[in-house]
Amino acid sequence: MDKTIYVTAGAVYFDIDIYACSIAYAVLLKLQGKSAVAVVNPVFTDSITPEVGSWKFSYLNQESFDFSKAEQLVILDRSETENLQKIVDLDKVVEIYDHHFGYEDFWKNKLGPNSHIEKVGSCATLIWEEYLKRGLDNKIRPDVAKLLYVAIISNTLNLKASVTSKRDIKATHDLYKLSELDA
Repeated sequence: MDKTIYVTAGAVYFDIDIYACSIAYAVLLKLQGKSAVAVVNPVFTDSITPEVGSWKFSYLNQESFDFSKAEQLVILDRSETENLQKIVDLDKVVEIYDHHFGYEDFWKNKLGPNSHIEKVGSCATLIWEEYLKRGLDNKIRPDVAKLLYVAIISNTLNLKASVTSKRDIKATHDLYKLSELDA
C-alpha cells in the first residue's frame, strides 16, 4: 500500500482558500488512486460561511492529528517556513501549492518541479488547474467544484481584487458549469 499523503496548510486557522484546496486536492489524489487525506483545522475564519461549513466533506481534525507520524505532506496556500515548521517537519513536504510570494527559492530548491508558487488570486485556481492538467476535470464532484468556485470568488473579492488573474476568471467559469450552482 502506498504511503498516505496528508494534504493541509498546517495553519492555526483555515480560511476558505485553504479549506477548499485541502479538500479538493485530497479528492484529486484519490481520483489518481493514491491514499490521501485532508487535514483541516476546524478553527475557521469568517470566509467560511455557516452554509459552506455545513457542506459535508471528509477530513481529519488537525487539532488531534499527530503530524510527526505523517510520512508525506502536501502544503497548500502557505509557503512561509518560520511558522510552518513549528507544526510540520519540512522534510516530509513532498509538494506545495501557493499564491503568496517570498519563499519561492526555498521551495524550488527543496522540491524542484513539485513547488508550485504562482501569481494568481487564489490557490484554489492552482488546484483546479491540476484537475485540468491531469485530465480529471470531468471527474470532479459537483460539491468539490462548488467549494473551489466559492474559494476563488471569496479570495478575489468577486473577481475584483487587484490580484485577480485571467486564470482565476477562467477557473470560475469552468467550475461554475460543474458545480450545479443556481444562477
